[in-house]
Amino acid sequence: MQVGNVCKVSAIIVFSLDFIGSIIIAAKTENFMFFLIGFLSSFLFCLVLYALGEIVDQLEISNNNTYQLYKMLKSKEAKDSAPASPSQTSTPSSAPARSVLLSNTGKDSWVCRSCGTRNSNTDMSCRECGKYK
Repeated sequence: MQVGNVCKVSAIIVFSLDFIGSIIIAAKTENFMFFLIGFLSSFLFCLVLYALGEIVDQLEISNNNTYQLYKMLKSKEAKDSAPASPSQTSTPSSAPARSVLLSNTGKDSWVCRSCGTRNSNTDMSCRECGKYK
């Protein structure tokens, strides 16, 4: 079981038991102040414990996302640094191997490496195929 879930479940169980205990103590002493103090203290403690569980869950999600991004970047690096095969180097391609900044009547533009479409420099992805710069 994950640490965040353990914290959350523990907070709910502790709060339930403290609530019941506060009711029992208040009934035996016939003093509502004991119930109120017990309820508020257990509520605050369990709220902090539950929030800690949420923080741990979010950190685990962030760590997992960071690892996935790292794996994607490493695989992209490996693809980019792989040597071209002889068949690829001998046949010219209609699209350039990478995005190129070109001068287009005073405005900079770039050419998509996948489809060869000329895009504005302000575009982050190709208008035609959607690939990023």
